[in-house]
Amino acid sequence: MAVDEFSDVRIRKVKSLQGRARDLAIEQNLNEEDLVVIKTKIGSLPQFKIEKIEGDPLEFLFKISKE
Repeated sequence: MAVDEFSDVRIRKVKSLQGRARDLAIEQNLNEEDLVVIKTKIGSLPQFKIEKIEGDPLEFLFKISKE
């Protein structure tokens, strides 16, 4: 998935998410303390993609930057 498809990419803990983003994290059975990458695509309604960071955050970010 190309980064330019999303207007915003951030790293957050699940407990800091609100609204539909939080609902999506709960649907994925993520823990309040899990660290996630949240990608937002702004349109008439924001669309979110949430991916849990597994293991070392720097290694995870390096891996996804090569995709």
